[in-house]
Amino acid sequence: MKRRLIIPALFLGLAAAGFVVLIVTNRMDDRVGTLETFRELSPSPAPPFADPYFAQMADRLGMTGESRDLFQRTQPRFVEHLELGDALVGEYRRGEIHITQRFRGRTDSEAVKYIAHEYLHAAWYQALQGRPFIDKRTSDQKNGLKEDIDTVYRQHQAHFDEALRVYNGYFSDPSRAVTQGSERWYSEMHSILGTEVARSLLPPRLEAWYARWLPNRAATPEEFRG
Repeated sequence: MKRRLIIPALFLGLAAAGFVVLIVTNRMDDRVGTLETFRELSPSPAPPFADPYFAQMADRLGMTGESRDLFQRTQPRFVEHLELGDALVGEYRRGEIHITQRFRGRTDSEAVKYIAHEYLHAAWYQALQGRPFIDKRTSDQKNGLKEDIDTVYRQHQAHFDEALRVYNGYFSDPSRAVTQGSERWYSEMHSILGTEVARSLLPPRLEAWYARWLPNRAATPEEFRG
């Protein structure tokens, strides 16, 4: 009888451990998606884009292979209202990208920037999920990118502080404001640097990371040049 209980007990123990991992991942930040975790447990093809507009944006940004796969898995779509506040253009929540209906049909560089901005949140949270006890390489890579983000931030702190002050003003709930040094702050800076800052201002490691996920980053405005 005791032998028969070993396998069920082991299964329940592993299931409980997996449940804890999902909870910890979600507690890191309320925008953290769990699609990466589910993809590892049950691999499946990425769903097709629900709207051809997003396939067009993927083409504009040069996405192929893993970069396009990640974008498709965020299931980007247009929505009437954004949960974080309708003053925003888009949001990345629970593993999905939502873009305001106001941007439907827009294909200018500003629209490309906002799509890429939300997409880079997915790259930060899904492709770089921190699992230091499981994948030290992934954890080290994320810490290295944080160091590069810190470096660029310190070099142009006044500019980025003002950009984040304006960004925080868009939230309908002030408690959602991003605070410097938090995981959300790094995610936001990661998206800003990858879509609004000239490549010449970025450290080689960070630029190589962006090239992996946004092969045609030249399609974004890169408005800030120092």
